[in-house]
Order: sequence, then C-alpha cells, then structure tokens
Amino acid sequence: MTGQSLPPPRQKHRYHKLSRLALLLRFLAFPILLHAFLPSNPLSPLVGRRFTTQPRAASRQTPPKNIVIIGAGVGGLVTAGRLARATRARGYNTTITIVEKNGRDCAGGRLGEYIWEGHRWETGPSLLLLPEVYQEAFEALGGSFFDFDHKEKGGDVNGASSSAGAGDDTDHLSDNKVANSSLLFTKVEPSYLVVFGDRDRLELYTNRTRMTEAIERLEPGAFPRYDAYLDSAQNNLDFGFSAFIEEKPKWRYLPAFLRNLNVNMNFFPLRSHQGQLEGLFDSRKLQAAMSFQDLYVGLSPYQAPAVFSLLQAIELNQGVFYPKGGFAQVSRELLRLAEANGVRTVFDSPVAEILLEEEEEEEEERREKEIKGTDGRGNKESTHLSSLSPSSYSSSPSSPPEVGSTPRPQSQRLNFKTTGVRLSSGQCLQADLVISNVDLPFTKKYLLPLPFAQAAEHDRGRFSSSVVSFLWALNKTMDPGLRHHTTFLAAQDVGREGGATPNAGERRERGGGEEGRRGGTQGYSDPGRAAWDSLFKHNEFDSRWFNFYVHAPQRTDASVCPPGHDAIMVLVPSPILGKEGRRAGGKEEEEEEEEEEERLVATVREAVLARLEEMEGMEDMRACLIHEKVIGPREWRERYSLSRGAVFGLRHDLGQLSYLRPGWKHRGGRREGGREGGRLEGLYYCGASSRPGNGVPLVMVGARLLSERIMKECFLEREGGKERG
Repeated sequence: MTGQSLPPPRQKHRYHKLSRLALLLRFLAFPILLHAFLPSNPLSPLVGRRFTTQPRAASRQTPPKNIVIIGAGVGGLVTAGRLARATRARGYNTTITIVEKNGRDCAGGRLGEYIWEGHRWETGPSLLLLPEVYQEAFEALGGSFFDFDHKEKGGDVNGASSSAGAGDDTDHLSDNKVANSSLLFTKVEPSYLVVFGDRDRLELYTNRTRMTEAIERLEPGAFPRYDAYLDSAQNNLDFGFSAFIEEKPKWRYLPAFLRNLNVNMNFFPLRSHQGQLEGLFDSRKLQAAMSFQDLYVGLSPYQAPAVFSLLQAIELNQGVFYPKGGFAQVSRELLRLAEANGVRTVFDSPVAEILLEEEEEEEEERREKEIKGTDGRGNKESTHLSSLSPSSYSSSPSSPPEVGSTPRPQSQRLNFKTTGVRLSSGQCLQADLVISNVDLPFTKKYLLPLPFAQAAEHDRGRFSSSVVSFLWALNKTMDPGLRHHTTFLAAQDVGREGGATPNAGERRERGGGEEGRRGGTQGYSDPGRAAWDSLFKHNEFDSRWFNFYVHAPQRTDASVCPPGHDAIMVLVPSPILGKEGRRAGGKEEEEEEEEEEERLVATVREAVLARLEEMEGMEDMRACLIHEKVIGPREWRERYSLSRGAVFGLRHDLGQLSYLRPGWKHRGGRREGGREGGRLEGLYYCGASSRPGNGVPLVMVGARLLSERIMKECFLEREGGKERG
C-alpha cells in the first residue's frame, strides 16, 4: 500500500481537532529539521555548541601519531579498523592500539557467547537487523559479510532498499581484501512468536498474506490499519535513518515522512507510541505486539515517541536474520580484520585513568586569537591537537592542577589535552588521541580526573533497564512451545477479574492515568501497562506482570547444541542498580547489593519457569534442565563497565535522541564554582550511549561517522606526498 492514501483512523478514536499542544509540536518539528540539516545553522547561537554537527577542518599541526582506543567492543573494533585503513591510505604512519580489560575471547563486548559441553548461547544481541549495515562495515575493513542462504554475494535482502550509505573515508580504502572471508546468515521466519498473558499466541511474519490472517483473528477489520501503520513506520525508517542516524538525509524520502506529520495525529512521530497504537487498534494484544521492541531503546511504549515504529518496519518489512554459527563469529571476524589492518590489541589490561596535561597555547595561535578577538573556545577558529614527545608522559598518573589552586581570572578556563591512558597495572600508554568505547557515562564519571569527571551529569543520566539472563541447557527440545525468537508479554484482552478491560476511548473518558500512580502496580486492571510501569516507573520487578524474551536458535542453527537437546537464552528486563558497587560504599554496601540481586534472581527464575511450564511440550522443563548460567545486573556492570548495569546504555527519550544524544567528542568539563572546567582536546567517544545510539547496526554507523570526523579534524589529505589543505 506504499504510495496510496492512508485510511483514516476509526471515528471512536479520532481526535475531533488538533489541540494547541499538537499544533505547537508540529511547529517545533520544522526548526528541528532546519537545525539538523542546514550546513550553516541559524539556530546554533540559540542552542549552543552542544548540537554542533559539522567537524572542524584538519589542523596544519602534526597529526596524531598514536591513537589509543579503550575497549574492544564492536564500536572500538570498527573504529580502529576504519582509522587504520584511512590513515594508511593518506600516507600517515599512525599507531592504533586497542586496550581491553577482559580477555581476547571477550572481543566484541556484549556481542559474545558462552559455551558448555557442546551447547552455545549468545550473551548479548541475538537479532541481526539491517544486514546492509554489517556488509558496509565489513567491506570498509577489507572483509566480506554478505552471504545470504548461499545466494550470490551482493544480492538484495528480501527486496528491501538499503538505508546505509558508504562513509566519506571509504573513498580512500583499497579495493584489495585483507582476506577472502564471509559469514553466512539466514532469514528467520516467523520473525517472532508472541505469547500473551492468557497464553494466546501470535506469529509475526514479513509475509503480509500470513499477517492478514493473524491480525484479523485478534481484531476483525484491523488489517488495513495495520498495513497503514507499517507504511507510516517505513516512512519513519526511510527518512529517519538517513537524517537522524547517518546524519546525511536522503531528501527523496522527505515527502513521505512529511505525510506522517500532516495526515492525522495517529501518525505524528513525536506523540507516544502507545497513544498511536490505541488510536489504531482496540486489541491490547495487538497494541503490545506492535510496541514491545521499544525495550531495545530503553523505553516503555508509554514513554517512547511513535517514531520508533521504525523498529517494526525493520523487523516486519525487511526481516530478522541470524548468523550461522552465532553472533560471536561477527566479533571474531571484526577482531581479525582490525588486526589484519595493523591495529595493535592489548587484552586483560583495564584502564584506570585517561591522562591529561594542561595545554599551552602556541605564540602564533595566541596572537591570532588576539587579532580575531575570539574567546579562546574555538568558536571562530579551529582547535587542534598537538603532537607529543616521549617526555610528555610518565609511568605515574597525570595530575592536572585543581581548579582554584592557583588564582586565575574568573573568565579564564583550564584547557587540557589527552596524553594517553594509565592501566591498572601502573603502566602508561602514550596517545595523542584517546577514543573511549567504554560506556560513555562510566567514562565521564570514573576515567577522567578533575576537573573533567562529570559525576553530576552521570547521576542525572536517564538510563535504560538492566536484564537478568538465564542460559539453560536442556536434555530435550522444547517444541512446539518455542520458535527461534519468542516474546512473552503480560498483555491480554481480559482483565484479572475476568471482565473486559476498558478500551482506549473508555480510558480517556475516565481520565486515564490512575493506574500509573504511586503504590506499585497493585491497582492495575491492565496487566500490560502494569508490566511496563513496574519496570520503568517504579524500578521494580513484579512477578505477576512482566515481559521477557526467549532465544532458541536450535530451530535455525543445529550447531548450537547436541541432537535432541536445547540451548535457550531467557532475557528478563529488570530494574537498574541504584549504586555503583565499590565506588558507592564499603563492604557492607556490597554485601547488601549482592543479597538483593540473589533475591531478585530467585524471584525472576521462579516466575519465568512457572510461565514457561504452561506452554505445550514444556510442562517438564525443570526436570530437563542440565546446566544453568545466570548473568545479573552486577555482572553487566562489573564485566562491561555499564553504569548501573543498564545493558542498553542511555535510553533514547526525546532529550537523549539523535542530535540531542551525547556526541562523539568531549565537550568541556564539569562546572566548578559556577564556571566550566574548560576545554579538553583529543578525547572522543563511540558505543551504545553515544550518538547515534545502541544496537549493533547503530554502533557500526556511529563508528563510521566518528572515523570520518577524526580524519577531517586531524588528518590532512595529501597530494604527491605533500599535505593538501
């Protein structure tokens, strides 16, 4: 139905007229677009430098000779490989080193695996989305990824158009491969099996014919509205991915995207996702099935803007895929490609601190500032890195002077530059440029010395949820109860007491909102709402109403376990931690936190097993368990340095979305006595909590954008061996 007029929403859920607030939101949407896409942004004096998107021109000073990347996650590996190839292509002899706190087998970060006696589990991501993004990243590193069901490489996937474009630095990449390699991946159908609170089931397919039957069974007459919903979601994806993720808008998709702004309020991308679905469907089950993916961005459907319907466009239009042999193959191949491109790797070496030294202005630069009348913050000129001599670092921690220790004018700020990193062993590695692939809030609070340690900013950050993961080996295949991807939702169309739950119109007439008030979820008549609010509003786990996900790849890949066995991963969203372990207190606090997690894990385990044993063919599941591994919030925090154990990083609410999300380059220090700590040159970020966001494809896109920015800011192009600028 793409290209046809969208059917109007049902009269019972239609807004009679646009409210003043809705008109204001529409009015504000266009300045946001204007700000995002105009090269010379007229709004920048109003919004400040935080939203600056254009990188500075490259410096004529000596480019960085040593780059240290903290963390061998996906973002760190892709950034390192891209920079290695791009700098070599421009004729620079730059040493790039990745320093990882864990062992070599943990390369890829959360994109890993756990193996026990022939059974294999994913420990992190388990859905391969947007395979064209993987393909572009692998090719940029000199490898190959695209091998779909033994079809010819380079073919299209499911007829879907690619949303990912090649980065600027790919112009400098050699056409020669560093190895002839590829990973085989296959499409998973159905994309999901959804099991609701009343044990009703819904299978989600990319095939519209099969979806017609499924949708009509839940809500007769709803399929045309479902079709219109997916069309609007595809509009959000086509333009939103290029404009707000790749930050290179494809204007041919803008007219369709503007239809979402102007057709009617049901498709307005900044209204709540749940509100949008309530305006389209009566069935709470259908509403829940079209919105549970909001968890991936750290939000509930009641918090997420409707623009995240693009997740349904990805999964139900293009499809969900799986790499044969498991996701750890992706990590291993990225590591191999990075090292083949000359990247050095150092494992089992935690970084204790990023080293800084006060930056001294060159006489010529100072005079230029005086002539131009700038304020020294780089607002009217380029600010660049300086090359360092070996004597500029030592085996002792960097100790920048404390703000206020020497009398300075109130208008003067302390400016620093990175000189390397200090490992927990005491060894120091010199670096002209430092890129942190560690969780961004963690880096800012714990790896930076004063005056740049931004504890207050960290504590104000809005985090996603944590998860409790169970990796279970069973001596029996759990069929027919499970599919490759199965999501269990609390939502149902019958309330706890057996009466019908009020529909969207009735809830609005009653005023709504009563269910979300304080006092936990005791008074909820809607189990679906109770499950989301207990997690995101009350930060607690309610064993009566909760959602969880089961990954059972044996249905697609027989290599995950021995014949007749099963290896399933159960992921249960759980509250984030309220403390930061050893940094928050002493031994007593640690023991209390450990006891709290033990109680949480026991409660979650019992609730999940009780729910699973209701499924056909799974009644004896407890008796079939032969091995178990549990990963709780504390392990997520300690093993991967995730602040508060938030596995999806910072949530993607409107204040931390796209251009409003923390950028790739460090901006200023914390405020001391009402003034800023100053400028810090040479520190960049990549990973899930930085721009553009979490998820493997977005992290790969972010790595490309970051490498492009660094090449433009720090490395001049050369002609005939001479710099051109």
